Amino acid sequence: MAGGSMSEAEASERLQWVEEKYDLLQYKIDGWCVWPAQRFAVGQTLQNLAFDGGKKAFTRQEIWKVALRDIASAARLRRVRYVVKTSSSAHTEYENGLRKDIYFDDVLQALGHHYKIEWLNNHSFFDDGTGYAVPRDLSTFAMDILSRRLAREFSADRSDVVEPIVHALRQGLGVPGFTADRIAGDVARFRGQKRAYSWLFSRLCPKRLLLADSGDFAVVAAARELGIEVVEFQHGFTHRHFPGNSWSKYALPYKRSMPLPNRMFLYGEHWQRELAANGFWSSELTAVGSVRVDKFRSRGLDRPDDECKIVLTTQGLETDRVIAFVSQFVRLAAGRLRFQLHIKLHPGYHTNVESYESAFRDCESVHVVPASSTPGTFALLAKAHLHMSISSTCHFEALALGVPTVVLPIAGSEIVQPLVDAGHAFRPETPEELLDIALRFREHVVPDALGEQYFARNVMPNMIRELGRK
Repeated sequence: MAGGSMSEAEASERLQWVEEKYDLLQYKIDGWCVWPAQRFAVGQTLQNLAFDGGKKAFTRQEIWKVALRDIASAARLRRVRYVVKTSSSAHTEYENGLRKDIYFDDVLQALGHHYKIEWLNNHSFFDDGTGYAVPRDLSTFAMDILSRRLAREFSADRSDVVEPIVHALRQGLGVPGFTADRIAGDVARFRGQKRAYSWLFSRLCPKRLLLADSGDFAVVAAARELGIEVVEFQHGFTHRHFPGNSWSKYALPYKRSMPLPNRMFLYGEHWQRELAANGFWSSELTAVGSVRVDKFRSRGLDRPDDECKIVLTTQGLETDRVIAFVSQFVRLAAGRLRFQLHIKLHPGYHTNVESYESAFRDCESVHVVPASSTPGTFALLAKAHLHMSISSTCHFEALALGVPTVVLPIAGSEIVQPLVDAGHAFRPETPEELLDIALRFREHVVPDALGEQYFARNVMPNMIRELGRK
C-alpha cells in the first residue's frame, strides 16, 4: 500500500501493522530499539503532512557565539536535582516583562535546584536568556556540535539493523525517502547525541529529567542508562492515534529497550484514557493538569458581549484553505455581526505572517498576531466568545477556560471529530454555518465540569506531589 494522504487513525493502524508483521522493535543499537526514532517521520509521510515554512534560520555566527558561551558555562557544571530540556518556542507568555516557559518555569521556580537546557528551535523567540523569567543554563547548539562530531566515529554501515527496516518500509508501506543512508545516518546521530548527553548528565547527576518533547530519544536513552527517571510533560494534542506514542500491545515485551519516558504527566483524565487505549501505556500515565490553564482559570475571564470576539489559532497546515474559509465568513459577517477576529499563529509550525496579513490587510476587524508577539494565546482566549482551529490542543484549552470551540472542516479535523460527536465542539461545514454560530455567541455556554474532563485542577500540588515520589 503506497504512503500518502492517510488520516492519522489510518496511519496509526498501518504503523502498528508493519511493526508487528516485520517485528521492527527487534533491531537494536547499544541495547536500544532503533525503530521508535523513525516512527513519527514515517507517520507524517503516510499522512502527507507538509507544514508551512517561513522560519528564519540561525546564522553560523549566531550558532558559534551561543555555542562558545555554552562551552564556557559547561566548565561550571554543578550537581542538581532536576534537569529540564525545553524549547525557545515554549516561551510564549510574559511575566513582569520577561518571557516565560509555559511548561516548566512555574514548576522550576517551585522546585529550585535545577539545570535548564533550551533547544533553540525558533529564531523569533531567540533571546540571550536575560529576558527569561527562568534563564537557561545551556542551549543545545554546543551539544549539537559535539553530537555531530561524535556521530562521525560510528560506522554508517549497519546493514544488520538498517536493511531490515528499509525493507519493511518499502515492502510493507511503500513510503519513499527512507533509504539505508538516511536510517544509518539517524542511527549514527542517535549514538553521537546519546554519548554527548551521557557526558553532561554524568556531571550534573540529576534525579530526574523533565521533557516536553516526545521525540528526544537519544536524550532519554542517555538519562535512563544513568538511572535518571525521565518525566515527559504533555505539551499538545496527543491521543491514541498520534504516531509518537500509539504503541500497541505488540511493543510490550520491548518496553524496557525503547527510549521512552518512565512517566508522562498529562493534562487530564481524558488524555490518560486516550493513551491507555492501545494497551501499551498504563502506570506511566498520570493526570496532573496544566499550569497555564490553572492560572488563567484563577484570574477570571473578561468578556463583555457588545461584540463577538473570536480567536483563530493556526497550526501551519492548510493555510490557503483556512484563509479561503475565514475570508468568506468575514465577507458574510459584514453588516450582520459586530466582531473582532484575532488570528494567532502557531509558535512552532507557522511563523510566516505574510499569507494572513495579505489576505486580511483591508479588514479592520481582523488582527494577525505573530507567534512571538503579544497578546499570547491565553490572553486572547480570556476575552473570547469563540475559538476556532482545525485540530489543535487549543480546542480543549478553550473549553477549559469556558470558551466554546469551533472545528474548521479542513483536512486533519477528523482527529477531533469525537469532540464534535460528543457535543463539545461545533463543526460548521460552510462559512454560512459558521456565521450562524457566531451570531448566537451570547447563547453558548461551556459548563465548568466539561473543561475539567480535559484539564485537571490544582496542577502545582499535583506535580509537586508526583515529583516528590521516590
